Amino acid sequence: MSAFARPLALACVLTFGAFGTSFAQEAETPSAADADGTSDERASAFRAVSGPEIDRVPGGALLVGAYGAAFVLLVLFVWRIGRVNRLARQELESLRASLAERDGS
Repeated sequence: MSAFARPLALACVLTFGAFGTSFAQEAETPSAADADGTSDERASAFRAVSGPEIDRVPGGALLVGAYGAAFVLLVLFVWRIGRVNRLARQELESLRASLAERDGS
């Protein structure tokens, strides 16, 4: 692993390992009344909802943010590949020049 990837992997493991269970929901234990279906909390009739329900999660903003993050990561990846390619070409030219110099001597 590279010098950058190892600390990044360690940080991800520690972050998701430490906080992964904190977002889990607690299991509800059914009572004896719920087991046989005689719970008083259940609605016995249908109640219509008046008006549209409003979303509480800003889906559009989250979607734009997710696509923006993916685009930025893609641009950074392509930029890095181009940089590595440019360095490899420079090294190849340097090796060709030194090989030509050695063969010419």
